[in-house]
Amino acid sequence: MKALTAARWIQWCIIMVVVIVPITATTTEDEAVGKKLSYTTVTFELKYGVEPLKGYSSFLTRLRNAVEAPTRACGLQFTRKVPLTGKQYVLVDLKFSNTQWVTLGIDAKDLYVWAYQDNVKYNGKFRANFLGDAPQSAKNSLFPGSTKRTTRFGGNYNSLEPAAGVTRNNIVLGTQNLDGAIKRVYGKQEGVLNQGKDEAKFFLIAIQMVAEAARFKFMEQGIVKGDKTTAFKAKMVAFQNDWDPISQAIHRAEAAARKCTTISPTLVISNTGYRQEVNRVDAVKNDMGLLKYKSIGSSVVNSILADDGGSSLEFLESAVL
Repeated sequence: MKALTAARWIQWCIIMVVVIVPITATTTEDEAVGKKLSYTTVTFELKYGVEPLKGYSSFLTRLRNAVEAPTRACGLQFTRKVPLTGKQYVLVDLKFSNTQWVTLGIDAKDLYVWAYQDNVKYNGKFRANFLGDAPQSAKNSLFPGSTKRTTRFGGNYNSLEPAAGVTRNNIVLGTQNLDGAIKRVYGKQEGVLNQGKDEAKFFLIAIQMVAEAARFKFMEQGIVKGDKTTAFKAKMVAFQNDWDPISQAIHRAEAAARKCTTISPTLVISNTGYRQEVNRVDAVKNDMGLLKYKSIGSSVVNSILADDGGSSLEFLESAVL
């Protein structure tokens, strides 16, 4: 009887090992893969002088090229829905000297900025600062070996703008402002970052000048020209909120019988102080720098738009952003 009991105990131990070990191994494997990957790094060197934004447009071009799919939609670049292995993220170095910079960790498929790391060691280790809503997959993959810290605010604008104490309509964009925002977080202890609005403002400015400007060509051009008009800001916010529906409308036009000509149903790009009804691809094509990947469910969204004139999609977009 004792021998039988002992045999059953050994059998249960074997079962437990079989069930538990693969889970542990998977976690270890994910972490190991993250440590081995070396993501593409795109660098922007902040410069002053006669041409303070010299190199900015070429930087954004290199960023778009780093995340683009191999094909085009109506001649426009778009992101890969499933990035290649080792290309799931792209790193952006924002350098304000030869030895001082912050690195942004960006999701390659949608250009979401999830974190930054400054080129400073704290207690012997680098520190990566992740937004409050950053997914665990980003935390596992970006900045391996660094101390991981999470901010008290998320990356969506409903959280980020109040934390920064400024809205996209009011924020000033340009090299000097980006430089100042970087220096207010660079080398700062965690206790300092947890107080005040500097870190949220840095994220807001960096997201505008990197991710959003890569998506929208008119925004890149406006920043280079120093456009601070109310009209520019209103259009900027409206297009940012509607990046996905604009992208899907152009993808549908690419697949239409009259390729890249009409947009149907009518696409409404709107926000407080701005409204544009778009029926033709050429009405928005020159405004775009990078489209989002083609969504499988775009035909479903299309039918919803046809039923209610687009109000459901506008609500969903505003809720997400």
